[in-house]
Amino acid sequence: MRRRALLTSAGTSLAVSGLAGCTGNRAGPDESGTTRTTAQTSTDTTATAGAVASVGVPLRQVPESPFSDDTGVERVVRTRSAPASAPLVLDPTATTVSLPEGSVTLSLTNRTDVQFALNPYGWSLWKHVDGTWFHVYPERWPVPLHVLDPGGSHAWALTLDHDTSRSAVTPAARDAPRADGGTVAGLGGGTYAFTVDGSLGEGEQAVRVGLVTRLTFDGPTIDVKPTDRVERTTRDGATVTAVVEGTPMGDDATTHVLTVRRSDHEDARRRIPEQVVRDWRYRNTLPYFESGVDTVRLKARKGSGSIPPFGIDDTRLLRYEGETFAVSSKRVE
Repeated sequence: MRRRALLTSAGTSLAVSGLAGCTGNRAGPDESGTTRTTAQTSTDTTATAGAVASVGVPLRQVPESPFSDDTGVERVVRTRSAPASAPLVLDPTATTVSLPEGSVTLSLTNRTDVQFALNPYGWSLWKHVDGTWFHVYPERWPVPLHVLDPGGSHAWALTLDHDTSRSAVTPAARDAPRADGGTVAGLGGGTYAFTVDGSLGEGEQAVRVGLVTRLTFDGPTIDVKPTDRVERTTRDGATVTAVVEGTPMGDDATTHVLTVRRSDHEDARRRIPEQVVRDWRYRNTLPYFESGVDTVRLKARKGSGSIPPFGIDDTRLLRYEGETFAVSSKRVE
């Protein structure tokens, strides 16, 4: 099967968009590289219109949804309000999962009379905190197209883990979601949602549909601590400096410094522990803000091609655990 090797990145607040885990009669890819699960697809516009009207509700009728207007999603199917026999449904084997390690399988079934095209790698896990949905996983994914023809289905089997060790939440792990699910670590107890979206129907009649299942993770909160990449720390008055291990790339390697300072600004993007534990920059700075510390500097050796340093080219603001911080970076030598 041919797949496009592109990657999609998660946005600041939303990331939604084949093919292990499919069930049904699988055919090979067509000339465009698209994988199909059956041989027949309806192109009748009347059938598409009827299917769309029977699936979910308009996005505007779902005020507390992880999907927002900028995703292109027009209709939303919520598992808790859709019957198991609904034309297009995302059905979980459980809605409550016990941590430190639990599992759930979510099965998407297309019972409409038209195709549903989706990216099975493009599923997302969100956490609901204080009335807001925060995107937790993944950061990016491949973008192949997979078609569920009428009667087709696809399943994601997830293992959900409380483990926050670096080996469990490494960038390599978070950047490589699987089309059939996989393990997501670094999770604390609370209310979550699994989402996936796709295009129902074909041509101009097609409509973007998002599916969402709420899940409750029963377990303790996570404790965000620096990773074992931090070799040493020093404190000079109100400033803490942490030095991380690095592999200089050639003689032109330079030292990059990430500076995080307390700030009085209020207009800042909030981050929750399940997000911070996946970002080594903030995970190795924010935990050092104890009483009397106003600034934390993170130093790392990088190759000269690392532009901008730490992926930050201007000052940004973030809010974490009730405090606001200003973040900047520079190359110092």
